[in-house]
Amino acid sequence: MSNNPVSRRRFLAVVAALAAAPQGALVAAPQSRQPNIVFVFADQMRFSMMSCMKGAAGAGGDPENVATPNLDRLAREGVLFTHAVSNMPVCSACRTALLTGKFTHATTDRLTDHANTFPSILKRQGYTNGYIGKWHMSPKEHNREVGDSRQFVKPENRVGWDYFAGFECAHRYFDGTYYVDNDKTPVKIPAGSYEPAVQTDLAISFIRRHSQQPFACFLAWGPPHNPYEPPKDFDAHKSGQVQLRANVPQDMEVEARKYIALYAGQVESLDAQMGRLLAALDELAIADNTIVYFSSDHGDMLCSQYHQRNQHGAGYKRRPWDESIRVPGILRWPQRLSGAQRNDMLLGSVDLMPTLLALAGAPVPQDVQGHDLSGCILRKESPPDAAMLEQYAPGNTAYGSPWRGIRTAQYLYAISGHANNGAWLLYDMEKDPFQLKNLVGDSDYAAIQKQLHTRLCDWRKSTGDDNDMQKRFRSFQSKPEKDVQDD
Repeated sequence: MSNNPVSRRRFLAVVAALAAAPQGALVAAPQSRQPNIVFVFADQMRFSMMSCMKGAAGAGGDPENVATPNLDRLAREGVLFTHAVSNMPVCSACRTALLTGKFTHATTDRLTDHANTFPSILKRQGYTNGYIGKWHMSPKEHNREVGDSRQFVKPENRVGWDYFAGFECAHRYFDGTYYVDNDKTPVKIPAGSYEPAVQTDLAISFIRRHSQQPFACFLAWGPPHNPYEPPKDFDAHKSGQVQLRANVPQDMEVEARKYIALYAGQVESLDAQMGRLLAALDELAIADNTIVYFSSDHGDMLCSQYHQRNQHGAGYKRRPWDESIRVPGILRWPQRLSGAQRNDMLLGSVDLMPTLLALAGAPVPQDVQGHDLSGCILRKESPPDAAMLEQYAPGNTAYGSPWRGIRTAQYLYAISGHANNGAWLLYDMEKDPFQLKNLVGDSDYAAIQKQLHTRLCDWRKSTGDDNDMQKRFRSFQSKPEKDVQDD
């Protein structure tokens, strides 16, 4: 199986158009300056689908289902966070948290006008910022000037990005389009091309143009989000050889094996693109002073816990189970971090903005709700012992209801609106890593349940979360179905 799905085509037309600026000889950038930031995130990739996660708590046989040599290399040369989590396991909410450092209930599920976004702060520090790929942070009603209202993202909604080559929301990996900067004319990816490969070309081109100054490049791939359609070079997995997680019910095993085989191929295709990106940083001699972070906005249930696909996507994500909330997390910065580290701390998506800003020497806004964990990474300071979770958006969030949760190293506890804001799920993750036994109401865990419930309620109060979880949910239910995006 090929390790590079773009060896057949190098997308010459795209590269030629976007790399028109003269590059000249490659000269090493000054290493004393602020670090560059390359933030790469997949869509709907769960934590365990990387071979470097073998042996991590709860990973099961998933690492055996994929070969990810480039992500493994990134982990060997940096820090592998085995318990990175999506605090809001759905696309728009998590992406907004990445750029604001705030929970969804404190902002909105769509990014509109925030002066202190990640790129806005970096821009004031002299960075040139580029965003490439899926956006999915603009209110649908803000994007109606172009025929396909879900695609063009108005400049005023792209706070802080100097260069933009993307679209609002689509998962058309072989016939997709994107928009460059303020041009409302869609650019179609070349026939026979694979969207993540084109996006990686765009990212490499951006990095080349700005390699002699501090830059931040966000690269947002669409896969392995459904539809599960890997490129032909990566469509070789046999469903019968797939290892299933212990929480996939027996009557869904055939379906699970089918989807996971295709899903694994998509992950491996992204791994090849990561290899190209790392090679470009090496070639430009800027790898040592470039912070590379790889993650995802949320995971994918893939039939675990009886959750499968449906028209609203509820089976994919939005759940408090590890398949949905735990995501990949790898950080590499050779100039400051030694490699081959495994870190089990709970690193939330809402923590990434303040943490990366601090690592880059940029100011962290006082109103962020995420934690600056740079000291935990650089100086081994003690990290927070819990990550808070929430879900309020439309769709079948928790059997027709929003929920809130808390994840500690040992426990997962969640409350739900359908239970009158009361206990819904409690798992002992040390004894039950695949969350098979719900301990809510178990007398042996009564004290733990009470403690976690109190902590969760205190957090909700301190961050301004409305006590009535259903209030905001009801406002979504009143909207026409066509206005509800659930990708």
